[in-house]
Amino acid sequence: MTAPPPIAGTQGPRRDAPAWTKIEMIFDPGERERFKAAAHGLRAVGPDATSTVLATHEDTDHVKQRFQTRRSERRYDEAPLPLDQLAALLEQLRAVIIDGKLKYGYGSAGSSYAVQTYLYAKPGRVDDLAPGTWYYHPVQYRLFAIRPDARIESSAHYFENRAIFESSAFSIFFIGRMNAIAPLYGDKSRDFALIEAGLMTQALELAATDAGIGLCQIGDLQFARIRDLFDIAPNDLLLHSLIGGPLAHYLREA
Repeated sequence: MTAPPPIAGTQGPRRDAPAWTKIEMIFDPGERERFKAAAHGLRAVGPDATSTVLATHEDTDHVKQRFQTRRSERRYDEAPLPLDQLAALLEQLRAVIIDGKLKYGYGSAGSSYAVQTYLYAKPGRVDDLAPGTWYYHPVQYRLFAIRPDARIESSAHYFENRAIFESSAFSIFFIGRMNAIAPLYGDKSRDFALIEAGLMTQALELAATDAGIGLCQIGDLQFARIRDLFDIAPNDLLLHSLIGGPLAHYLREA
């Protein structure tokens, strides 16, 4: 991904919040489901609108099958996750040296690769991996212990996500190291880091099922309560997180 160069004078704070941030939120579960089912993300087009039909290269059943491999899993097998399966997942974020330069399987603004990956392993839930927080090094392709004594309680998550966390074996946190990108893109840095975190998430989700792992993206949590468990810098930001664990059917069929 190639990002545009920074514009002079964009280092200051953003302008007033846009109007969409003031739209009233829906909290009732039934109303939320009805709102999502209405597919408001599709543009309304009239019956007389000019259009061009695109040829399809896959039959619908094949598309459905392919898309179903990328799905959110909210319940996991109680058996410990083999470390090799976790390694197969994290390998999607690995960096290699080609012609003297680091290359990743996803893009980053200005090749800054400012998003770091941290892992929390729950006690007894990942074979051959001690519980606690770990830093995943994409070049050395290994996990470095941060806080072996770290324990994250389900109360760090909002109520609707606590049962998912309790069933899980591990959590992944994408942390934006803003000092590694802000000198390049100023106040646009968080936006570009979020895009990078999204690409990393997609890479993991596409590989998860083959690795026998289920993943669920977590939109938000009370990160301030657990921030010190990762030993990160003051300017570092939590961009996104996922919860994961072994797929029951994968273990039964292995």
